[in-house]
Amino acid sequence: INEFGVDAKVRFGTNKTLGLTVNPNFTEVESDIARDSINNPFNPFKPEKRSFFQSGSPVYNTLLPMVYTRNIRFPEWGANYIQNTRNSTTGLFYVEDAETEFVMPDNLGSDTMNVAIESNASAFRYEQSFGKKSLGVLGTLRQGQDNYHNYVGGVDGLWDLSIDDKLRFQLMYSDTQYNEAFADDLCESGDCTRDPIPDFCPLGNCGTNAYVQRADYERKLTGHAFRFNYKHDGPNGLYWLNYYDVHRDFRGDLGFQKQVDYRSVNLAYGQKWYLRVPNDDGESRIRAYGVFTETRSQANEDIETAYALYGEFRGWKQTVFRFGPTWKSRAVNRINQNSLELGDNAPLFDEHYWLWYYEISPWSQWTFNFDGKYGEQADSDNLRLGDLREFKPRVRYQLGHIEIDAKATHRIFDVEEGQLYKEEFYTLGVTYRSSKIFSHRLLWLYDITERNLAIWLGSETAKETSNSVEYTAIYQPSSALRILSGFKFEDELDSDVDDKRYLTNRELYVKLEYTFSKGFD
Repeated sequence: INEFGVDAKVRFGTNKTLGLTVNPNFTEVESDIARDSINNPFNPFKPEKRSFFQSGSPVYNTLLPMVYTRNIRFPEWGANYIQNTRNSTTGLFYVEDAETEFVMPDNLGSDTMNVAIESNASAFRYEQSFGKKSLGVLGTLRQGQDNYHNYVGGVDGLWDLSIDDKLRFQLMYSDTQYNEAFADDLCESGDCTRDPIPDFCPLGNCGTNAYVQRADYERKLTGHAFRFNYKHDGPNGLYWLNYYDVHRDFRGDLGFQKQVDYRSVNLAYGQKWYLRVPNDDGESRIRAYGVFTETRSQANEDIETAYALYGEFRGWKQTVFRFGPTWKSRAVNRINQNSLELGDNAPLFDEHYWLWYYEISPWSQWTFNFDGKYGEQADSDNLRLGDLREFKPRVRYQLGHIEIDAKATHRIFDVEEGQLYKEEFYTLGVTYRSSKIFSHRLLWLYDITERNLAIWLGSETAKETSNSVEYTAIYQPSSALRILSGFKFEDELDSDVDDKRYLTNRELYVKLEYTFSKGFD
């Protein structure tokens, strides 16, 4: 497959920029490394890598993430406009997309929806500052074939009450119409939008699910989303209040809206202390705080009640150490997948686990991390409470022209009958700059997932592995010209019987980027 892409940028004076692009989709030669556990029912966030979208992303950052350009998967062409003045910011973009992809939310999880229909995506943002206050408006639009549309609009504001105190809010409203293809893409098996569905459709043996029902194509969906945030972060203490209210029919198809049909309050309070550590020039800080969260559905059904306590140290040798217990009463999935009701249909599990984050840089070239989780947690795919062990070591090295980043995730989930699943993720990234204009980049990813099918609900495979090796040589003689060439190989195993691996992707590529930039006074 041969592809051709162009980026152009025109600057008008010092504060206005017009960007144009054709085929800006280059993520396939810059692998994604945002991976998460099969036990997490919510989609992981993936950072944007395409320069056309990166350049304007800060303009659209709001309390509720309504613009998530990774939902624009195969853009054919687009244009954007950014204007920054002393007291205001304006942003506008429009993109034609060859496919339609977005996050379909529920109150217990989210799933990715992808339909092979053309659509367009656009967003408008304006923010005006008034001293220590600001007020903004944001609107997004996605529409495509077969009468699909998603319109979102609203207002947001920020008030700097003092150096340490900030108050923020955002209120959005959406109008959405899906078609049957959207719901059909979310079916667990078969054509669940047309097949007869029994009154009782148990987890693990049901074609439909909550996401199919959230993509209700037989009616127009309208609803609101509201968030309020107050935070105090002073030299001696901190506290915050977060409040969410998201209607069951609110949809933000251009954003990262991964949860709907809920109300939630999140509170925290803590104190800070300072001390001098021997052989350290700076001052270290100790912080202790507690966090409370309660989440209920719009029908006032229990979703989650959580308490957490954390102790944190920051200081000596650039150390960050955070450690503490969490207690939760949480609904993770429904027994009858043919109903959106919670209550007795979504039992609450009492979880208790410990979380920690550790980072230290004893020498300027080296940084070490060791994060983890240990304790009782519920599994959403099997409606089981089990013992989770999760360890995530990481080592980073940078000296002169070379950078090395190696990290791993080791996760085991045990129940009474034995090990329910095991996950292992490995990543190695190496960058070497041989000169000012020439560099090399190597990325290796290796993932293993093993399930115990004797106690696993549903039709999954016992073992899945994926292996990816990618090498890129980068030649950049000027700020406008960049040439990338290299290769990428991927193989996978998805089997209950043997360990034979299959080559699933092989790429040899040359990528030419030239940015046309012209300024006008």
